[in-house]
Amino acid sequence: QKPQNTIHVSWHDVLSSVPTHDAVTGKPVPTFIVCQELVDALPIHSFQKVEGDVWRERLVDVEVRDEEEAKDAKDDIRSAARRYASAEPDDASKLTSPPSSSSTSSSSPSSEEKSKKMPRLRFVLPPDTTPALRTILRVDNRGKPIISDDNPNAQALNSLPVGSIVEACPEGFLLAQDIAGRIQKCRGAALIIDYGGDGSSGGDTLRGFRKHAQVHPLSRPGEVDVTADVDFGALREAVNARVELEESLKRKLQQQQQRSARSTIGFANQTKVAVKIEEPDYQSNASAEPNRQRPEAFGPISQGKFLAQMGVVQRVTKKIEDPETSDEEAEELFSAMERLMAEEEMGERYKVLAIAPKKEGVFPPPGF
Repeated sequence: QKPQNTIHVSWHDVLSSVPTHDAVTGKPVPTFIVCQELVDALPIHSFQKVEGDVWRERLVDVEVRDEEEAKDAKDDIRSAARRYASAEPDDASKLTSPPSSSSTSSSSPSSEEKSKKMPRLRFVLPPDTTPALRTILRVDNRGKPIISDDNPNAQALNSLPVGSIVEACPEGFLLAQDIAGRIQKCRGAALIIDYGGDGSSGGDTLRGFRKHAQVHPLSRPGEVDVTADVDFGALREAVNARVELEESLKRKLQQQQQRSARSTIGFANQTKVAVKIEEPDYQSNASAEPNRQRPEAFGPISQGKFLAQMGVVQRVTKKIEDPETSDEEAEELFSAMERLMAEEEMGERYKVLAIAPKKEGVFPPPGF
C-alpha cells in the first residue's frame, strides 16, 4: 500500500500533454512553471545582411571536398552517423577514422584520405529568400524589409550594416504564449531564467559546448550542446501582444454589438413599438474578474537583482549566522550566493522573466 503523501512524477514530451484539469473533480489545476536554461536550447533562425542591403537566412549545408566525391556524400553521411552513434566519448580512433568506400579493400587508406572523405557541416547563404525570412523579418521577395505601419522593425533592419546577424526563436515565442494561455485557464505563474538580454543581441550568439569547452556549433553532430542567447524582449512582447490582440478583438466585438443594439432601438422607434433595450455596460465588463486574472509578462530583470529583491541576502546571512552552520558550510553558502548574484559572474548575464496575473489587478509579482 502506497503512503498517502506520495508525490507522483510524470514526464511529458510537450507542454500541451500536461493535464490542465483534475481527472476526478474536473477543476482547473493551478500551474507553476520554472524554465531554467530551457529557451536557449530551442531552435533559432539566423539571418544575415548581405551586399545590396538585402537579407538572407543562414542555412546549414554539407561540404564535400571535390565534385568527384559528391556522389558518395550521402553514403558517407550515413556512415558518419553510425560511427558517432557507436563511438564512446573517449574513443579517439572511432572519432577520427570515418568509414569510406575504400575501407573494404585489401589496402587501408591513409589518414589523409580518410579525413578528405569526411563530409563537414557549414553555414551557407542561399541566393534567394526563404519562407522563414519573409515571415519573421517581413521582407519582400528580394530580401528588403517591407516598410509599413505594422512592421516597426523595418527601419532598424535597414540601418544595420552589411554583415549584421539577427536571430529569432519562434518556438520560444510560442512556448511563452502557451504558458500564458495555461496560466489564464488554470491560474498560477511562471519564471523563465536564462542568459540573454532585453532585445536581440544583434550578433551571432549561436555556439556549441562540449566537455565544458566552447567548440564550433556544427562540429560533432549529436555530441555538442548547441545554444544561443535568449531575446527576453521578444518573449515579453509575444505574451503582451497576445493580450493586446485579445483586447482588440473584444473591443471590436463590443462595438459591433453596440451598433447592432442602436440599430434595433432605431427600428423600434420607427415602428412605434414599445421596446426597451438595455445596452450592456462595456466599461464595467472590461474590468471584470476574468480580466484581472489575465497573465502578463514582467521583466526581464537581472538574476542578481531578482534574487536580491526576493531576500536571498538576508536568508543566506541568517543561515551563515546559525550556530549549527560550520565554517566550511558558511564559506560554501557565501561563494554560491556570490556566483549567482555578482555582475562578473551570473548576476548580470542571466535574466529573469515572469508570466503571471497582477495581484488584485494592480501589483506585479514579487521580485518585479
